[in-house]
Amino acid sequence: MPCHPNLGRRSAAQKSGIKTMLYIVSRNCGHHKDYLSGWCAEYGTESRMSRESALTFATREEAESACEKARQIVPEWHGLSGERIEYRVEQKTNCTKTIPSPADIRSARETAGLTQRQAAGILSAGLRTWEAWESPVDSTSRRVMPHAKWKLFNILLGNNNS
Repeated sequence: MPCHPNLGRRSAAQKSGIKTMLYIVSRNCGHHKDYLSGWCAEYGTESRMSRESALTFATREEAESACEKARQIVPEWHGLSGERIEYRVEQKTNCTKTIPSPADIRSARETAGLTQRQAAGILSAGLRTWEAWESPVDSTSRRVMPHAKWKLFNILLGNNNS
């Protein structure tokens, strides 16, 4: 089962449990810094001061895609001091958890021959939650599937090597 959409298979680091990186997007304007925490209809982007509340991306490419989307949505906004906002990708943390991409989740579900509703039922999750886990990275409804849910789903499907 692929864990990186560009590689098409699990990397050696992921197979061996070596620490992998998670990424977040920071918004920088002068001396002020916060973190991209979501997408909203009124302003385009949402942000929070806390790194913990930031949207988390499994790959640098996904985070760069979110940066580009934020730049397109809010191209000319300037902070109170008149300085232009810059979006940057940062490493959030080292971790040993495999964070599945939407393609990983969809692939696992389809390989098992399950509908989204059936897969959600297996994990006692709602259909909308499952849909959000499979949503494209730059989607307003995108949510990261918790590692424990990903692990449990694979165990229940007999994919113990995930």
